[in-house]
Amino acid sequence: MSASHPHALTWSPGAWFGAQLGGSAWMFVAAGILFFDTPWVGGVHLACFLAVNFVGLMLWRRRGRMGVYPAFQILLLTLLVGAVVAIGVTDFAGRLSRLWVTGRPDLDAWFAARRWAAYAPLLIIVALMGFFAWRHQSSRQP
Repeated sequence: MSASHPHALTWSPGAWFGAQLGGSAWMFVAAGILFFDTPWVGGVHLACFLAVNFVGLMLWRRRGRMGVYPAFQILLLTLLVGAVVAIGVTDFAGRLSRLWVTGRPDLDAWFAARRWAAYAPLLIIVALMGFFAWRHQSSRQP
C-alpha cells in the first residue's frame, strides 16, 4: 500500500490498540458481570477477551513483516469470532438478559423477547471489514 494515497492504511499504535481494546473491552466487563452468577460463562468471556488481545498483540509484533490491511482484517475477524462465541455461550446458558440490563423494565422486556438483538451489533464488525476492503481496493487503484 502506498502510504501517500489518502485511503491507504498505516500502522498506528493508537488506532491499532484502540480498535483492539475498544472492540474487546465489553468481553472483559461481561466476564465480571457474568462470573458471579454463572462462572463458566464469565470464564468464556474472559477467555475470548484474552484470545482477541493475544492475537492482536501478535499481529502488532509482526507489523514489520505483515501489511496493515491483512493484519487489521485478521483482527476484525478475531473480534467477530470471539464475540460470536461469547454471545452464543451466554445465549446457550440462558443468561443474555444479564448483558442488557437497562434499568427500564419495558426496554429489558423488549430485549428479552428478541434474542437476535444481542447478535445484531456484530454486523458492525462485518460492515467495518467491508469498509476496509473497499478502502484497500481504492488505495490500489491509480
